[in-house]
Formats: sequence, C-alpha cells, structure tokens
Amino acid sequence: MGINTGSLLRLFRSEYFDAQLHMHYLLRMEQSGVQDYLVNELYKMPDDDVDFYIQQLCQVALIRYQTSSLHRFLLDKASKSMYFALRIHWLMQSFVEDRSPEVSEYAMAMVNSCETAVVNSAQGSMGRCSGDAGAIADDLAPSGNGTPCSMKKSDSCPELGTGEPSSSPGREPNATDEECTPTGAGGTPRTLQQQRSSCFEFEKPLTRQRSSDSNGSLNPSATSNHGFVLKHLATLSQAHSPEQKGAIFRLAPNLPNAYLELGEPVAGWVASVVNEGTIQGEMRQFILKQRRCDYFNTQNHLVSLIVKLSAALVATPEKEERKAWLASTMNLINRWLFDRRVFMTLNNEGSFSLLGLHIPILRKRNTRHQILRIHIEQCRVFSSATRAPFLLVYEAANLDEPCGTLPMQDAGDPKQQNGERRRCDSMPVDVLESDAVLLPSNLTEQLCRCVAQELDNYGVAGASDTAGQQNNGGEATRHALRRRLAAVTPEAWLKLTATLPAIQAAEMKAVATPAPAARTGSQDNSAVSNKIKRNELARKTRLRVWGESWDDRQERIREASPFGQYPSWSLNAVVVKAGDDLRQELLASQVIRVFAAIFREAKLPLWLYESEVLVVNSTSGLMECYNDTMSVNGIKKYFPGKSLDEIFKLAFADRLFEAKQNFIESYAAYSLVVWFMQVKDRHNDNLLMLRSGHVVHLDFGYMLSNSPGGNIGFESAPFKLTQEFLDVMDGECSDQYEYFRTLIIRGFLEARKHVDRIVLPVRMLLAGSKLPCFREGADAVLQGMQDRFFSNLTEAACIEKVVDLIDTSVNNWRTIQYDNYQRIVNGIL
Repeated sequence: MGINTGSLLRLFRSEYFDAQLHMHYLLRMEQSGVQDYLVNELYKMPDDDVDFYIQQLCQVALIRYQTSSLHRFLLDKASKSMYFALRIHWLMQSFVEDRSPEVSEYAMAMVNSCETAVVNSAQGSMGRCSGDAGAIADDLAPSGNGTPCSMKKSDSCPELGTGEPSSSPGREPNATDEECTPTGAGGTPRTLQQQRSSCFEFEKPLTRQRSSDSNGSLNPSATSNHGFVLKHLATLSQAHSPEQKGAIFRLAPNLPNAYLELGEPVAGWVASVVNEGTIQGEMRQFILKQRRCDYFNTQNHLVSLIVKLSAALVATPEKEERKAWLASTMNLINRWLFDRRVFMTLNNEGSFSLLGLHIPILRKRNTRHQILRIHIEQCRVFSSATRAPFLLVYEAANLDEPCGTLPMQDAGDPKQQNGERRRCDSMPVDVLESDAVLLPSNLTEQLCRCVAQELDNYGVAGASDTAGQQNNGGEATRHALRRRLAAVTPEAWLKLTATLPAIQAAEMKAVATPAPAARTGSQDNSAVSNKIKRNELARKTRLRVWGESWDDRQERIREASPFGQYPSWSLNAVVVKAGDDLRQELLASQVIRVFAAIFREAKLPLWLYESEVLVVNSTSGLMECYNDTMSVNGIKKYFPGKSLDEIFKLAFADRLFEAKQNFIESYAAYSLVVWFMQVKDRHNDNLLMLRSGHVVHLDFGYMLSNSPGGNIGFESAPFKLTQEFLDVMDGECSDQYEYFRTLIIRGFLEARKHVDRIVLPVRMLLAGSKLPCFREGADAVLQGMQDRFFSNLTEAACIEKVVDLIDTSVNNWRTIQYDNYQRIVNGIL
C-alpha cells in the first residue's frame, strides 16, 4: 500500500493521530514504506510519549531489527539524551540476559551501541540534526567481528603519552583504541584501571609536591595554586587502597565497595583538568567524549553496586546485621560522593553534572540532578523471606544552577531576581546538553562554600570564614578552600568520615486547637472539649502509624543540608529490588497510568497512584517509593484486637468523611485494575494505605495469566472485597457502599470505551517476551483481557455483568481462605 496518497496518509497527518494510534500502526503495519514513515514520525513525538512506550519500542525494535529502522531511532534518542541512553541500555541488557535466540544478538549490539551513541553525542558540540535517523546508525553500527562498538581516537588526534600523530591513518583499530567498553549494570565489575578506561591516567603515582621556604613551611601562593592542590588531592585519594577505606566504615568483605565499583573519584581526571584550559580543537572534543564515556560507565556501576547490595543482604536473616551492612555500604558511597565533590570545586570547564551520579527515576529526564548524600538514618531493609529489598533515601540537586539566595547587594533588585529565575527555568535538563560550556565562576564559588561547610561539619581543621569570603569575592572563597585542602595529610583524609549525625525527626506538634469562646451551658463546653481531644488523638494516631509526613521530613532535611539553597534540591526515595524481573512491574505501572488518564479525561473521581519503575536488568531494578504509606497488615499490627474500621475511625476522626471518600475512590479504581489485569496475591501486605486514607496496590508479580502456588489460580474472585473493607464503607446497606458500586460501574463503562488504548502496552510486548504474566501464550492472554471488557454486550447488559462481579467479590470464600492462609503461614493480618 502506498502512502503518498489515500486515507492512511491523511490519518497519519491528522490531528487525531496521537501517540496511541502511532504505536498501534507502528505495531500492525509492517510494510517497509509505512514502517519507515512511522519511525521517521517518531522524531516529532514528545519525549513524554516516547518515554512511556520505551519498553515496548525496545522490544519491537529487536524483533524487527533487520526490517525496520526503529533501532536507529532509539540510538539517535540515546545520542541526544543520557536519560534515554541509560534506560535503553538497561532494557537491552535485560533482553541479552533472557538469552532468547531470536533477539539476543541484536540486543547485545544495541547494548554496545548505546554507549557509543552517548560518547559521540549529537547534542551540544556534535550538533547532528535530530531528524536524521539514518546518519547516527552509520556511526554506531557494531563491528563485524562482534566486538563492542567503542570510541576510537581520531586519526589526526595525537597519540596520548607520546605527543606524536597516530601512525598508519588507515589501520584497523586495535585493543588499545577501545577507550570505552560498555558494561551492563548486572555484569562483572572491571578492575580499577578498566573502570576508568581513561587516556589521562598518570603513568606513575602522584607524590605530594611541596613548595616551602627555608623553614620548611608551605608557601601560601603554592598551596592556593590550582594545579598543586589538584595533584595533592589526587595524592590524598590514592594514598590508601579501597579496602583500607572500606575498613574505616567496617565494610564486610562480601559487600560491594564503592571505590572498587565506581573507581577513584579523582584519578583519571586530573591531567584533563590541569591541561583542559589550553587544549582546543579535536583533542578537546576527545576529552569531552571521554567524560561522557566515564559518566555513562559510572552510572552503570552505581546501579550495579546498589543491586549487588540488595542481593548480598539476603545472606543474613538478622535484621540488625542487615541494617549494619546497609549503613556501612552507604557510608562508603557518601564518602566517595564527598571526594568527588571536592574535586568538582577544582573543576575548570564543563558541567558539574558529568562528574556526578544520577538515578534516572523520579526526576523525569533531568539527568543534571546528581546525588549529593544518602540519608542513612532514613534507609531501611524491608522484611522478606527470600529477598532483601531496601529503601534508598537521598538528596539531589543540579549543581550547575545558581543558588536560590542572591548576593546581598542584589537581593532587593527585582530585575536581578527575575533574570536569575528565568535562567534557572531555561537551563538544560540533560547532561548531554551544552556539556562543553564554561562554568560561570559563581557556580564554582557556591559549591566551594557548600564543601567548606561540609568540612566544618566533619571537623576538618581550618574552619572557614564564610562571611568574610563572600565580602572578598568568589576568588577568595576558592583560594581559602584550596589552602585548607593543601594542609590535609593522607592519614587525616583517610580518617575523615562523611558520616553526619542523624538529623532527628521533629517532635510531634500536637498543639490543641484553641477552644472557642464558651457558649451557654456546660454541655456545649464539654462537647467542644471532647472534639478537641478526639482530633488531637487522631493526629497522634497518624503520627504513630505513618510517622513524620514526607513534606515535613523533606523541609527539615533541606534546612540542615549545605545544598538546601539550590532551587532544584529534592529529597528522593526509591526501593532497590534484586531477584525480581521488574519489567512486569513496569508494564503494570504503564497500564495504571493509562487507566488514570482515562478517568481524568472522563472527570471521574477515581484515584490511582502513578509510580515509576526503572529496569536495570532481567533480575533487578528500582521502584519509586510510595511515601506516607503503611501496609494494611502493618497498620493492624499497631493496634492488636482492633478492626480496620475502628483504626480508620480513630486515625481520621478529625476528617472522617474526607478520608472515607478517599478510601472508596481509590479502592474502586484499583478494584477495576485488579479485574482487568487479573492481579493476584492480594493479601494485606500488598495493600498500602496513605495518611490521606487512599489505598494503593503494589507487587504485580502475579497478573494476567500467572498466579501464586504454581499457577493454581486459587484467588478466583474478580477483586478483593472482604468484610473489613466493607465495614470501612459503613456496610453493604450504606450510602458509602452505594457510592462505591456506582464508581465501579461508571469506571467500567468508561474503560471499555478505550479497550485498544488499555490493551496496547500489553499487545506490544506479547511477541517474543518471557515475562511470567504471558505464561498462557500471546493469543490466550490477549483474548482473555479483551473479553473482560464485555465489549460485545450492550451497556445495560454490561451493567448487569458488573453488578454480578461486585456481588461475587463480596466476602468471596476463596478470598477469605487466602487471607487465612497468609495469616497462618506468614503472619499477615
């Protein structure tokens, strides 16, 4: 079928051709002309839509590797965005580990090519046209012998270390040319030399160079010299082995060591920074390529490190030992981050972002937000029989932006404030954007102040006079920090710990509401007093169950952080899981987001929590943490002998109607998701309750066609609706329950109008996927899902079927017995 004229082309060019239709036709129309046209049109698609379907696009690209240019589009996205590069790289790594003979070879080629796409970035200095889908693929094609695509030195680039031009311009690249060998997040770690893979490594260890007078004291001009302090910092960093640094924090031998996994935070960068101011042309471009390469590999090693930790924690069942192992590993990561930040203060050119660490989750596509410090007192290991997922809480900010506090002389100038605000809003969001831009001196100055404050907190001698430095200008701040660093000995640097005292939670502010003026009669005063006591008890109960609210915790930590003045500062929380294929969780989160969008468009008060999932490989990944939540099982254990309804009324006595409404609207929405996706294993440890009263379902390891207990399918009810949840709705004869039934019916009718939209993410993954939820086969899974929408029935008949689903779910015998089993075997209430 030609696409020059006709209805198909008119559809593709119409305003109704949205992302969902685009993916539908991309999947169904395999003719080469149509396929190429649709792939080319992907360049016009918003990044949010590409990001949503990234898992599906990766799988379709592998299946059609030989017949479609879709994989070239993905590599082009990787060349312009570190966010996409990392996510595509890790998804492809998971396909490699699947060992599927149909696509594993192509997946390996994509894994290797992703790094080359980053190194030869089309963003910034490279400047390739974003619409040229084929040009990037020519540069990224894997070599014929199956070796990884790697960054090669230019023929005109002098051989590093010799200063001579490369001989034999037309020769084949050998092993020494392969500067950037990619590694998967779950792969075997390289040695330190391999990890850095830097052409700027020193040939022999640096020695501390002193410039002294006749008395042997340090010359002040030498100690503030940029090159001297930088080399001295390298000496401090390399003076002790990673094992010695780990011993300071009592790191167990079986735990991953940040200095082994991530490499030395200073070595390998020193020469490039010292000489970068005089390097121009192709050599300078090569340095920037090397930085992108190192950043990409370091990100891989970071996720590998934290995933290895999750796997290592399984080795001990003791809670206290798990907690100690987690703390020692995170303390060492914090120390590594601090060492790297000290180096950043001596950085002359390029962005700070390429020197930092970033987890491409929660912050959307802004990879310039780097991890600053892990708050160990907020981290914890979750209880699990066979795995050890843990909560990782860290603060992050974009160090390439000006701080929110303006200098005192400009504080009252509205034009200056507006200019700074516009500059923050217009800043790039990806590390591949403008990575060669010279940093303004004030950015280095504000980072120097933050690092100086950290040194004060760690007790390093020579406390800084921050106020005096600000009055004398930014250069004084930098020189003061350099002199301070130059005076530190290797032994003192080793013993310096990046462990700050835990920031204690603020005490509960359960201040009673002032009583209104007394009215006539003591009975009114008594009623007011009882209401005040009840409301205060409700606030104390919520604090006991859910603890300090996330907003309060974030504000408290920000006030204590040296980096709290950065406008982009945030406190983030993710759950690290090893031993689970999170591609199924990612699929479930996609479908939930589709349902949430449909309900919003229909203006239905159905509530769903839209979370993010980051796949690292086929057996591990990271998930967004559900803040301000507690499992229903955990809540009931806080109040032995009390029913869920009694606890609910106690915790929300000051806003009971609102909380019940939140509960019903979320419970109805998730009941629909559970029915359409056939989600199983719905015990009370997989149901969370927010401090607002909303309910959230988690753990979608069993859905569509697989179920617990070897797929025996014991849970046959459409969704969970036992008596304890009915009681929260005031029973089956209440108006609240009728509201719940109405929401289920209205949500069901709205969802069946969008069957293709909901099914599409599942349909795109069916071919060649090894996800457990597709156990029964593509045809059976697809047909079963479509049948659950009752699309062949009239609206009246459909309503009758939905009412039957609700009635079947009410106190379903199998659901009750499954809860009994979980209570007896696993202690889940």
